[in-house]
Amino acid sequence: MRSCYINKVVTDHDVATDIKLLIPDAGLRRRMSRVIKNAVATAVECVGGTENIDALDAIITSTGWGCLAASERFLRNIINDKEQLLNPTPFIQSTFNTVGGQIALLRHNHCYNVTYVNRSHSFEDALLDAMMRISDDESNNILVGAFDEQTPSQHRIMERMGLFREINDG
Repeated sequence: MRSCYINKVVTDHDVATDIKLLIPDAGLRRRMSRVIKNAVATAVECVGGTENIDALDAIITSTGWGCLAASERFLRNIINDKEQLLNPTPFIQSTFNTVGGQIALLRHNHCYNVTYVNRSHSFEDALLDAMMRISDDESNNILVGAFDEQTPSQHRIMERMGLFREINDG
C-alpha cells in the first residue's frame, strides 16, 4: 500500500489572497453564491493558485447539506411564481456538485470529479475515496474539500428536532 499524506489544510478564514486574484473572472464571481465563492476561493488558495488546478488528478468534494440558501431561494421562487418564468441560477447553484465543477471549470480540468453527500459522513467518504485512489495508483495529486452552509430555516428545523440547543449564531 502506498503512503498518503495531507499537504495543506486551508479554511475559508485562512484565505489571505484577494478573491479577485483567486477567481479572476468577474462574471463567474458575480454568478457564484457566497458559499460557492468561499469554497472555490479556499480550494484555489489550498492548491496555490488557479494554474495549479491543471496538476490535479482528482477533485473530491463533500457536503452534508449542500447549498441550502440557493435551494431555499429556488423553492420560494417556484411557489411565488407559480412555476412560471423561473430563474435557473438558484437551481444551478443549489446542486451539490457545483463547487467541484466550478473548481474544474477555472482551468478546464477534466479529471475525476465527485461530490459526496451523506450528511455527517460525507467528508469521511471523500477522504476514503482519495486514499483508495492513491492506493490503487489512480491518482497522485488530489484536492479534497468540504463545504456547508447554515440557513435560519435549517437552524430552526434542527432546533425543533432537539439539535443545536446550545449553539448561538450571534
